[in-house]
Amino acid sequence: MLQLFLEEGPKNFEAAIEAAEQAVGVKVSCLLADAFYTFACMIAEKMQVKWVPLFVSSPYFVSAYVHYDEIRKCLLDAAAHEEVSSQPDRRTVLEGIPGLSRMRVEDLPDGPAVFTIDSHVLSSSEELALVRSFCELRSVLPRAAAVVMSSFEEVNSKDLLEDLRSRFKELLLVGSLTASLTPPPPHDSAGSGCLQWLNRQKHRSVAYISFGSVNSPPPEEISALADALEASKTPYL
Repeated sequence: MLQLFLEEGPKNFEAAIEAAEQAVGVKVSCLLADAFYTFACMIAEKMQVKWVPLFVSSPYFVSAYVHYDEIRKCLLDAAAHEEVSSQPDRRTVLEGIPGLSRMRVEDLPDGPAVFTIDSHVLSSSEELALVRSFCELRSVLPRAAAVVMSSFEEVNSKDLLEDLRSRFKELLLVGSLTASLTPPPPHDSAGSGCLQWLNRQKHRSVAYISFGSVNSPPPEEISALADALEASKTPYL
């Protein structure tokens, strides 16, 4: 399915642009598209307009795409040291990569598949298409007029953002772009006792844990988080 999309997507995209221009009588002057639609870069250059890719994923994941070669080298070095197979070790720590130095391969988006060392161990043409797509994304991003991310400056490390800004013409963090959701029913925060309990805790001693309203981690990750909280005796909300 992914391979079919990558093959047919550009033609459909161009047809939609042409139809929109004819419908409103105005020429497109800038293409703002999901960053993974890398063909939008080539279409924008063909039209001689600006291309602005949008990332809804975390800037940390974007950094992983940017540092694809370094991460693969990290895995190669680890494999050579351990004398293991060419399959990536999911626990390999990404040392020396700005903003990712405490992360492991298994923390990355589609980590084992995307950063597989040997293409022969990819299990399907879909995975191979995915890897090629990420490689192409990394190569075209510097050509973007600006890179837009659905994130906030304050929640990302300084090293991470400085590194990304050094690689793009302009980096714009525009806050959350998550689709509007139905507001939750009114909640009596005073009745729950959460705020009163929080006020009794030491400064910066409580962990706030939230998975959002759209998705949640798999059960094994929630279990691991619970074990870590229990072992560290960290109070949390």
